[in-house]
Amino acid sequence: MKKRLLLLVVFAAALYSTYAQNTAPTPKNGEISFNGYQIRLQKLPAGGYAYDILSGERIIVHQDKNPFTGSAIGLKNREDAVKTAKWQVIHINPVSKQVMLDKQLLPAEVAKQLNIETN
Repeated sequence: MKKRLLLLVVFAAALYSTYAQNTAPTPKNGEISFNGYQIRLQKLPAGGYAYDILSGERIIVHQDKNPFTGSAIGLKNREDAVKTAKWQVIHINPVSKQVMLDKQLLPAEVAKQLNIETN
């Protein structure tokens, strides 16, 4: 009886430690951490994607349109939104936390570089 109880405790402890190693904290739905910033993705009613880039709780970039064309439909898919947001994060001034091209359309060359279709 004691051996069975000991075996059960050892098995439970092994199972618990295995489970603890496999469960990483899951980010909020649509939120990605990149270079110390949070990228929060949103699905737009028109079917495209938009994003916000945050530093802590402060919004650095609020992109609710397609940053290449200005279209209210947004970016075609989630992957394009992630690639574009990461490109913008890389180009944030680390001192002022400002984006180089704030409130302007991103150049078409950036879309080509990121392999994003802009029609």
